[in-house]
Amino acid sequence: MKLFLEKSRFLRFLENTTKIIESNNSNYELRGAYFQVRQDKIILISSNEDISIKNEYLLDGIKNKTEGESDFLVLNSLLKNIIKKCSDSIILEKEKNTLKIFSDLQSYEINLLDHERFPDIKFGLNNSQLQLKTEQFKQALKNVVFAADLSNAQELLLNSVNLSLKNNILTLVATNRARIAMQKIKTEDSQEFNLTINSKVVKELISLSMSNTLILSPGTFELKIKSGNLEIKTKVIEIPYMNVENVFPNKFNFVIHIDKKELLSLIDKVSIVNDEKNGNKILIEYNPSKKEKKLKLSSYWPDLGFSEVFSDNFEVESEILLKFFINANYLKESINVFDGMISIFITENKDRMVISSETNLNNKQLIAALRGH
Repeated sequence: MKLFLEKSRFLRFLENTTKIIESNNSNYELRGAYFQVRQDKIILISSNEDISIKNEYLLDGIKNKTEGESDFLVLNSLLKNIIKKCSDSIILEKEKNTLKIFSDLQSYEINLLDHERFPDIKFGLNNSQLQLKTEQFKQALKNVVFAADLSNAQELLLNSVNLSLKNNILTLVATNRARIAMQKIKTEDSQEFNLTINSKVVKELISLSMSNTLILSPGTFELKIKSGNLEIKTKVIEIPYMNVENVFPNKFNFVIHIDKKELLSLIDKVSIVNDEKNGNKILIEYNPSKKEKKLKLSSYWPDLGFSEVFSDNFEVESEILLKFFINANYLKESINVFDGMISIFITENKDRMVISSETNLNNKQLIAALRGH
């Protein structure tokens, strides 16, 4: 079998399909890229056990063509590094258990892995299918995944994103208990499903290049996705997700309206004197009894020092005293899903903050208060 390929197009295809491969995977075969070469296309499959990808590279019979058909499994990291060194035109030639690569005055030879030991992954969509705009879905994932506890390998639900479809609304949720991020997408689909996927898988989904639309196809033990020639299969977490809708309060006694850029600037300035060990803690204060009514953010760390910043570029709906300790990183990540003016709602007992904005009415963020100094 001999393949003739355009480097730039093939490299884009290879990198997009194999970016999920883990070079240190304990299953050695999963370090490989599995090629199935046919007369009109190349089928490429990759997997890291949690997520698997199948993609097709169409052969035009001119600059991209094959002489013969074959299946082979090649160490992905080695193949990719070689392709990057090649010039514009590449020839891949399989002979028995080796793959030879030629490009102008360069030549390489790689020993192949045993493709028969590569897992038999069943792609193809399930009966349940939901069509979405790809960018809308990926943005929704971005708007919630940061709230998951990526370092928590013990409590799977806190290191995951939940997707549920009910009453024509697809709801995406992530939480680490100290905060919740929720995004909703309106659909025209009346079916129902509820599934949870690991946050690492979510980040891998976001990174993939896809066509303009995609199909979500939930199953009992997996979520399948199809976008153009790209097919994805991911594992789901088989533990019921907690209901977080009722955690969001609906009664508040303090509301701040402030521009996102203004608040981000304040957080960046005050966080210079801060530390991860201190929980990146800052204090938000408002005192209506003072002559000059300003919003104050301050940070104190015994071994580092003290900082405070003020703003008069804001509005409040309640002339009451406010003191609210919060994780600065959580606040920054939450407001970054919005643009322009944001609204911050604080409960009467000052234990929770809810953030929303007219710029993204389908998203809301909740952050629990930290204890004071």
